[in-house]
Amino acid sequence: MDRNEFHAAQRFVESLLQTSTPPEAQSALIQRLVRLEAVLRRIHGVFVDLCMQQEQTRAEVARLRERLQALEAQLADR
Repeated sequence: MDRNEFHAAQRFVESLLQTSTPPEAQSALIQRLVRLEAVLRRIHGVFVDLCMQQEQTRAEVARLRERLQALEAQLADR
């Protein structure tokens, strides 16, 4: 979900709260949504970190595989 989609969803939820939720409950629901947003942003950050680590791991595996093939070729030449 990009930033525009997030804000559109946020506006939609806020309009729903205003039309179908008593005013005294709106504040509590908005606070819960804000906390949920923070949690989702942390999860997104962890996901991005894991994706970057996966790419680094793949690159390292490829490098090690090439090194192993070079060593195997050296052994075969002996």
